[in-house]
Amino acid sequence: MKFINFGIDLGTTNSLIARFSNGEVQVFKNPLSGKETLPSVVAFRGDRTIVGEKARELVSKDPINVIGSFKRKMGTDEQYSIAATGTTMTPIALSALVLKELRNFVHTGESVESIVLTIPASFDTIQSNATKKAGYEAGFREVVLLQEPIAAALAYFNESRSGIPSEGNWLVYDLGGGTFDVALLRVVEGELRVADHEGNNFLGGIDFDTAIVEHLLLPEIVKQTGDEWIATQLRERDGPFEGLFHILLYKAETAKKELSVQQETELECTLPDGREIYMRLKRSHLEPLLQEKTAATTALIQTMLKRNNLAPADIRQVIMVGGSTYIPYVREQVAAQTGIPLAFDADPTTAIAVGAAYYAGSRLAQVASEPLVEREETAPQHRVKAVFPTVSSEEEELYMAIPEEGDFSALSYRITRTDGGYDSGTRPVGARISEFLPLLKGVKNVFEIRFTDAQHNAVAVDHPPFAIMQGKFNVAGQPLPNDICLEVDDLENNRTKLQLLFERNSILPLRKTIYKEITRGIQKGSRDALVINVLEGTRHSRPHSNLHIGAIEISGNDLKSDLVKGSDVEIRFEMNESRDLSITAYLSMADQEFSNVFSTSEKQVSISRLRDDLRSLLREMRNELRDDKEREEESEWNGELRQCIHEAEKLLARLERISEKDLTDEKWEISEERRRISARYDALGSDQRVYTLQADYLRLKNFCDETLPHVDMEQEKLVAEYDRIIQDEALFLRNRSAAILRAKIDALEQLRMRILSNTRYFITNIFLNLCQLPPESFTKPAIAKTLMQQGEEALTQQRFPELRTAAIHLSHLVESEDELEAIKIKGTGIG
Repeated sequence: MKFINFGIDLGTTNSLIARFSNGEVQVFKNPLSGKETLPSVVAFRGDRTIVGEKARELVSKDPINVIGSFKRKMGTDEQYSIAATGTTMTPIALSALVLKELRNFVHTGESVESIVLTIPASFDTIQSNATKKAGYEAGFREVVLLQEPIAAALAYFNESRSGIPSEGNWLVYDLGGGTFDVALLRVVEGELRVADHEGNNFLGGIDFDTAIVEHLLLPEIVKQTGDEWIATQLRERDGPFEGLFHILLYKAETAKKELSVQQETELECTLPDGREIYMRLKRSHLEPLLQEKTAATTALIQTMLKRNNLAPADIRQVIMVGGSTYIPYVREQVAAQTGIPLAFDADPTTAIAVGAAYYAGSRLAQVASEPLVEREETAPQHRVKAVFPTVSSEEEELYMAIPEEGDFSALSYRITRTDGGYDSGTRPVGARISEFLPLLKGVKNVFEIRFTDAQHNAVAVDHPPFAIMQGKFNVAGQPLPNDICLEVDDLENNRTKLQLLFERNSILPLRKTIYKEITRGIQKGSRDALVINVLEGTRHSRPHSNLHIGAIEISGNDLKSDLVKGSDVEIRFEMNESRDLSITAYLSMADQEFSNVFSTSEKQVSISRLRDDLRSLLREMRNELRDDKEREEESEWNGELRQCIHEAEKLLARLERISEKDLTDEKWEISEERRRISARYDALGSDQRVYTLQADYLRLKNFCDETLPHVDMEQEKLVAEYDRIIQDEALFLRNRSAAILRAKIDALEQLRMRILSNTRYFITNIFLNLCQLPPESFTKPAIAKTLMQQGEEALTQQRFPELRTAAIHLSHLVESEDELEAIKIKGTGIG
């Protein structure tokens, strides 16, 4: 039996490794530099790979062969070009090099096989999987992920020299080099519980550095040189100033750190043509550049407090961690905007690694330190349900266990503490096991329980060794950062929708079994398929607003027999603490089982596709705003909708300014923001929006009721379509889903236009109005003139089907900005 003990903070700017031993944590130092931090930077010089401080120093000499900040692109398909080798590397591979270097910090002679590796709380499943993959590529045999705010809290509560109340609420404010997290923590009887969190994976010190480059350094360079074209090509990959951009970021980071402890600093830089640039920076120049990003962090705090019905007075302290919290302006603004006392007991630089080590000290390693001789084992036939605290401030704690599976009537148990200081003796199990276990102060107390039969033979029972930490804080589990949903068919609305599997903030690990009906028949050997698609995001939004994390596709070629529509499929979902997703599907009709474990570690973002998605979202929101304006009274959520539109327009404007060769993280940041805006729009207005949509639905329904009896053509077909749309009306009105109501409204709106286009009076008016337009209003004036002549003849002779055809064709020839915009959309290419 062995505990993990080693914790690693894989940071955007710096990384650290620490070890838990005998109730204390040791942060290892670089044996060469003596520093605890290892810069998360990799350099390539010929056939040499350099990691850490020396790599960072090479930025000034050979910037295009030095790579840093790759944590921001974990989980993406980004490839970093290595000029020195003519190859490329992924963020995963670069992170693995940093982790390997950290392994060399351990000077105790131990072989580090298992680690706890930290990630931002707001990392999605794909980013988490990528981080875990980097750990395995670095040679570790077991990688357990831990959210950074939890690690920071463990460091604060276990290292603090001031007395910590046994109950209350705290915030963890973690502003690092590349990411931001804020978590709401509750302390209940000495145990930490994460109640909620917010975060942004593209908000950190790097953004401050980029702002310094773009708003202070670059304008000064242009001013001193007169070369304005430097500004247009500075951020371009493989451009003439790519190296200069990296050098300026390095200089900006250094200046930022110096301005955190002094009022002024000086900066020198050599341009590619050899010209020298000198400039002086003041703290007063820096602070306006930090305002927007810092305000974004405090806005997330306010959002979280409001969601949990908490006032600043309900929070004891804000625990400040992360290198960027050293900046005086950040501290001042967090204190001013929240009105909550700030706590600096935990070292902002080392807190994450220290907390990870505390967590590692409470986790049993699942891999053996030495190879074991393989032997055939059978699963235990006996199982108990045990209840005990994992942390305690008492000198003894109650352990209880109740038999769950197997016959315990003739069995006995014996509990021992592994240091030899406690032995319960052999006792009969009976109806339950109940023991008060003595605890050594300030350390982790490890116990083993063994079971024997009447002949004193060992009996296998599913009960591993367990530990109780005395005098230390521990965490009740890690929360799920987003909803996990299954995409299911919504046949009534000809679309798909989301079914919640695991709710946001549920404590990992999680498992669930559901039974679903197959909505279409699938023939054995056909190309048709049943798709079990799992998404991460917000359950109230539409599927395309969420992130795909795993799917099983069962095609006709996989089947032993046909699947009949209406037959059942049993689906089991499991997600472990490190967010590995396991899906198992059982088809009862075919008597077949399909399963897979998903750890997708890469996602793609195309700037052109992202531009299309943003335009589509904007068009939809503008249409909603237009519909709202046409109502007698604007909705209460009108302002929120306008804000969403404004933010999406700003994102589109930013996107228009960058190219596919852009060096920065901006396209990934815009992609994240687009998903957030889309999810906000989906949930916009809550109850008030649903009431408004219900009113719109009923208004259109009344129109159809009144006009359908008077339709001149295709009446039977239109009535059948109307009946299909309003089928199960009571159900969808009761479900109060804005997305479903919007789909119904769209369907009724399309039906309304078909009703009108089959009504003689309406067709005649449309045709006559089109005939009044000037020739330049049509894309093809000559064809429009011919259609007008054909329509006039049909109108004279009362041939209304022909008149309708002429009117439709004419309308298609009218110039329309919306239609032209829609033509530009590439989409997926899948119908």
